[in-house]
Amino acid sequence: MISALRVGSGSEPAAELLAARHQRTASVPRVVLLSAQAAVILLPMIRPTGPGNSSPVDLAIAAAIATFLLWAGWSGIKLRAPYWGAWSLLIAGGVVGALAGGRPGPALLDVAQDLVLMLWVLALVNICRYPDAFRVVIRTWAVAAPVWAGVLVVAYFGHIDAVSGVTARLGVRAGMLFADPNMAANYWSMSAMVVAATKYPARRSLRVLAYIALALSIVFSGSNGGAFYLALATFIVIIGWGYRRFGMQGAIGLACAGILMGGAALNLVQPQKIQAWAVASNVPLLRDSFGRADQSLGQRTQLVNETLALLDQGGLWGLGPNTTIDNLRGRQQANFVHEAHDDYIEALVERGVIGFAGIFLLVGSVVVRARAVSARELAPGYSEALPNRVPLIAALLGFAASATFYQVLHFRHGWALLGLLAALHLWGYRPAGEVARR
Repeated sequence: MISALRVGSGSEPAAELLAARHQRTASVPRVVLLSAQAAVILLPMIRPTGPGNSSPVDLAIAAAIATFLLWAGWSGIKLRAPYWGAWSLLIAGGVVGALAGGRPGPALLDVAQDLVLMLWVLALVNICRYPDAFRVVIRTWAVAAPVWAGVLVVAYFGHIDAVSGVTARLGVRAGMLFADPNMAANYWSMSAMVVAATKYPARRSLRVLAYIALALSIVFSGSNGGAFYLALATFIVIIGWGYRRFGMQGAIGLACAGILMGGAALNLVQPQKIQAWAVASNVPLLRDSFGRADQSLGQRTQLVNETLALLDQGGLWGLGPNTTIDNLRGRQQANFVHEAHDDYIEALVERGVIGFAGIFLLVGSVVVRARAVSARELAPGYSEALPNRVPLIAALLGFAASATFYQVLHFRHGWALLGLLAALHLWGYRPAGEVARR
């Protein structure tokens, strides 16, 4: 990072000024940037799956990593590796858990996926060290996601199940090319915040169409968790707007008003009656979303309790990543064999205290970076690419909340967002000398 100039010293080191100018004007080779764009565009392509649970987007991510490493080696740029402490603990916890749990095969495959995602973040962060590259990458996301959502909407209304992802097993819920509708809804909700943060497409009418397509995609997914993500993120954006417009008191007032109105609405509407109406309705999408809310909550509570019961079996070191289902099958007390759908509990059970410390450190690292990015002034180029930072923070908070009812640790789009946050934190601030001269 560029060190701060001392105010009032009467001199400005030429090296610092040249470094700041170079950061604003240098660029990434076209092939490297195109490979990163391709990976971002293909984020929804999780199916069809290949060996080792690989997917089409993983091929694009691998190509982006390879071209980035070639460029980095040839140019000799100084690489920055954010989240390395959390990654180290997560991977170490996975390896130790795999060896201690006696099922190294599936566990070490999960660790290999961790390494690929770590390299994906490393590539994104260092590619986005230049504002032009950051702008291209994040705007690519802001355009690609609504286009994918538009394709889903057309396919859903056109009953093109191969594209919409509607299957007999999931009813009318549309997961498109994602692993399941819940992952799809998580991506659509996060992408809506990316569109809001970038204010891109620049034309407002196109942004409205983008929001409509993304919202319909969440509805068609039938994911209650996705709807919760979007509602929580939107609430945070409204509070952020209140803070900019009316200050801290206005933000607190909006937050309190929102909570009170939400509580009053729940008492007035009576969710149990709505759920009963949804179950009895002739609309399959309502039955498969709101109608199954109690069932989903009950199943997740049961899964959490059964997974926590494995703590004694795993001890301090855990049972190894991706082994919860196998271990639950071996317990006669387990009535519902499934993954825990909670990254925090799963990290403790599968990766032990080492992996849980990694999750804790990861959350702390994200909080520190998000707080700094929201408070400090962005450099030219970055500020134009991200005119509204509140939706970015809202997307991060929604993603963290999702980890309490999904396993999002291997969601490629989630790590892409964390990579963009780290890039902003590392490269996106206005040089201190420029701030001092203003």
